[in-house]
Amino acid sequence: MQCRQPRRNPHDRGRWPIQARAQSDRQPFTTFTIPGLILLVVVGDTQLASAMLLCNQRVPALLWSAVAGFKILIWTISEIGLIHAFTYAQTIYVVSGCSSLA
Repeated sequence: MQCRQPRRNPHDRGRWPIQARAQSDRQPFTTFTIPGLILLVVVGDTQLASAMLLCNQRVPALLWSAVAGFKILIWTISEIGLIHAFTYAQTIYVVSGCSSLA
């Protein structure tokens, strides 16, 4: 007995198959490329800067870690506002942001 492949919707190009259909219909982006680049620029730069400062034991490391934590929290809250859904990954992001602030 062969397993049938589920039919693909031609309008679902570029979306992850694990993403809920109701959630994907409410997002403003058609692919994850643009939000990923925004995440890289907005959150990734301060995470990298704070990690490098912490490794070199520089004085402004704690300030940049706090800035990075606030950016993760702001990103997660705006993501929840955009897609109108809450996932387990966002819980990890909130915990990561709060631990950066601690």
